[in-house]
Amino acid sequence: GEVKATWPITLDSSKSPKQMTINTAEPGEKERLSHLIYKIEGDTLTTCSGGRKFPSEFTENTVKGCYLTVRKRVAP
Repeated sequence: GEVKATWPITLDSSKSPKQMTINTAEPGEKERLSHLIYKIEGDTLTTCSGGRKFPSEFTENTVKGCYLTVRKRVAP
């Protein structure tokens, strides 16, 4: 079957680079926060996850737990 999850996301566009925090905890669980930086350029969203800390730049470093992801909007 299909599994759905709802995770609160907080954006802070006043930071440079912009920051995103996602709480992946299930209802009733302790907070599990993931810290990412993000940028939007046209139809492209680029994120870099840093786990417990915000990364400082958009580079992938799997040893430090930083993962770079690029998503492109698909026309309807």
